[in-house]
Amino acid sequence: MSNRGMKLIAIFLGVFGCFFLFAGVEQTKAEQIELTFNMLEPDNDKPYGLVNNMHRPWAAEVEKRTNGRVKIVFYWSGGLGHPIKNYELVEKGVTDMGWAITGYTPGRFPMASVMELPFLFDNGLSGARATWEMYEKFFNPEFKDVHVLTLSNTGPTDIITAKKPVRKLEDLKGLRIRAIGAGPTSTMKHLGATPVAISIVDCYEALQKGTIDGMLVATAPLLAMRLYEVVKYVTEVGIYSESFYYVINKKKWMSISPEDRKIISEISGARLSEMGGRSFDQESDFVKGTILPKAGIEMIRLSKEERERWKKSAAPVDDEWLKDMESKGLPGKKLLEAARQLSEKYSEK
Repeated sequence: MSNRGMKLIAIFLGVFGCFFLFAGVEQTKAEQIELTFNMLEPDNDKPYGLVNNMHRPWAAEVEKRTNGRVKIVFYWSGGLGHPIKNYELVEKGVTDMGWAITGYTPGRFPMASVMELPFLFDNGLSGARATWEMYEKFFNPEFKDVHVLTLSNTGPTDIITAKKPVRKLEDLKGLRIRAIGAGPTSTMKHLGATPVAISIVDCYEALQKGTIDGMLVATAPLLAMRLYEVVKYVTEVGIYSESFYYVINKKKWMSISPEDRKIISEISGARLSEMGGRSFDQESDFVKGTILPKAGIEMIRLSKEERERWKKSAAPVDDEWLKDMESKGLPGKKLLEAARQLSEKYSEK
């Protein structure tokens, strides 16, 4: 073959090779799936809290375990829509993923609302373990519009107030207290307060302006949402726990390869649920031990006898919830019995 022919073949092979090289690069890029995640909280570098003890570690592990084929991109402080609507935003594909408290959409998860009944769990980890078990046994049909990665729990909530301390049950009378969900709302009424439904992202300004007098909330968000700047008192009572979901759009989930869906599932579920509950517990301990004293916030701890008074006043809430479930044709008694059994199983002795 002539030299000219050899050169033509070499040029052809070189061009052909480059084509496949660049095609391979483009294919690799196309194979990487980016998942948008609409976040409730602002970005921060704090050592405690969900941002750096749940969201980021889990996302990093997803990317690492899938060899970069799946990457999660966070949109902080509701960058893709108000986080109170995250379930709907995920369902409609406005964001690929989202997380929020189930109580933010009252009536949408009636069976899951059993976890909001008063005085069930001692801490976030026990609540998280119970919540995931309850999801697997009972709650699954309520989340059929999305793919659930996990359900977790915030741990017990306390009363925080901006101006008036709550040292006994009577001090709650007439106070406008933020409460989310049917159970917590009913609980506040039975305890003498006036419940106000408002998202946690709007509470800083509401406390600052006096629109609300206080909140029924887990202690952990005092740090993440900077609520310690606008409250003076925290009454530790552990009234109820808030469940929260981690969900992904169904269509987006199915666009991920079976191999990578399996990997993500392995590091979600019960494992991710425990990560969330444990994160809330660690942040609550940090806030109570460090942030509150430094901010000059008074920590009020009820006596055993006083706490029993609160429990007695809140007792009718369970019966009201059971009647509501019965009216909807839902197995309220079975759900409540299961929740109480798991409370006994997981709560601290």
